[in-house]
Amino acid sequence: EQILDAAIPFAGRWLLPPSGSTPLHIALKLVDGDRADEAQQYIQALVRQSDERPEYLSAGLLNLLGAISLDKREFREAGEAFTRALHLDPDNRQAHIELGGVLLGFQKGAAAAPHFEAALKTNPTDPELWYKLGLARLQIGELAKAEQNMLQVLKLRADPLAHWQLGAIYLGQGDPKRSIA
Repeated sequence: EQILDAAIPFAGRWLLPPSGSTPLHIALKLVDGDRADEAQQYIQALVRQSDERPEYLSAGLLNLLGAISLDKREFREAGEAFTRALHLDPDNRQAHIELGGVLLGFQKGAAAAPHFEAALKTNPTDPELWYKLGLARLQIGELAKAEQNMLQVLKLRADPLAHWQLGAIYLGQGDPKRSIA
């Protein structure tokens, strides 16, 4: 409460930059205080004012807005927040992962795949990202690439879902014996 009182003397606007706190810090305090709706409104106000005060907007803040939107099942809004985060920081791993997930949910595998590929550049040993990339490739019918992605998952960890996806891929390739195995 003290941080919020000191940092937000006027709703959505500061006379001076908040001392000792960033907008991200303030928004996180709101979320930590079980006030996610207020955090969302606060960040949205900063986004609306970003032309006047771009220094208050960051990829981290937009990722938080996207995460809050995801929690509320506001998928379009989440996608917009992650897209905007990537405009501020094109290499933002979290925004790539989250936007890829949103696009995957909208059955837009072709748009999702490059985001998972970008995130894998910074951590090529993440089996979850290989799995999601494989799902994106399945959505667009790239069975051979999806197979390679699922095999990569299995090199990194035992994963029953990757085996299940491989079975579906082999069946799609007309190989029921490999599918059964």
